[in-house]
This record gives sequence, structure tokens and C-alpha cells, in this order.
Amino acid sequence: MPVYNEEPGYLRLGLESFLRQTRLPDSVHIVDDGSTTSEYAEVREWWQRAAAQRGVSTTWQRVTNQGKRHAQAHGVRVSPEAQIYVTVDSDSCLAPNAIQEILAPFARPRVQSAAGIFIATNNRANLLARITDLWFVTSQLVDRSG
Repeated sequence: MPVYNEEPGYLRLGLESFLRQTRLPDSVHIVDDGSTTSEYAEVREWWQRAAAQRGVSTTWQRVTNQGKRHAQAHGVRVSPEAQIYVTVDSDSCLAPNAIQEILAPFARPRVQSAAGIFIATNNRANLLARITDLWFVTSQLVDRSG
């Protein structure tokens, strides 16, 4: 999970969603891409304890800012033995069955990648939120089908 200047509360919510999975991840690698607004000490300490209690291997590394893709690549380099990588933004919360669902297609040998969709958590707050969420979901479904 690449992190850059994320609000600590949102980051913790996203990390909590990993621990609520019906199929826990084997490992989670947090890569702080040189954040300038926080060092996330409190979130990092909580996460390392909580993940260990659930049997989830984890690393938390701070690197020089080079952008999201470099942070993702750094996370991959930490686990070269992994067969499947799931990338999640630092402001995202996974549905409780997200990892289970994203792994399911890989039971077929020809499958090489899979993607989920994101839905806003405030999609019922008002008309603008509903329209924005509809636009997000539609663009994900249409753009990815091409």
C-alpha cells in the first residue's frame, strides 16, 4: 500500500479493513513515499501490533518520494516470493470479502490479473455524491471492458 500525505485516520480505516477480511492477506507492505505531513508513528505502532495478533506479516518502510508506482514496485520487491499481489490505495477501505473475491479468478490457470471496483462510502449523502459515484463505477466498468 503506497502512502503519501494521507490523513492518519483514513489510513487506519483502510488498514482496519484488511483485518476484517473473510480471507486475511498473507502479508501487507506499507510504503510511505516520503510523506511530509506525518510520519504515522501512532498508526504504524497500532498496525504492527494488530497485524501480528491476526497472523498477518507486515512491513512499514519510508522511502524517498518518487511517486505511487515506485512505491508499489518497492512493495513488490519486499515480497518476491508472492504469487499474487493486491494493490490498494491508502484512502481505500476493502469490503470484507474483497481479498477472497479478488483471489477467486486465479483458480483458473489462464487468469493473469483481476481488478475490483471502488465505490464511495458517502454515495448516499446527497445528489452530487450519488452522481459522482455513478460516474466512477460506470467509468470503471466501461473503461476496463475495452
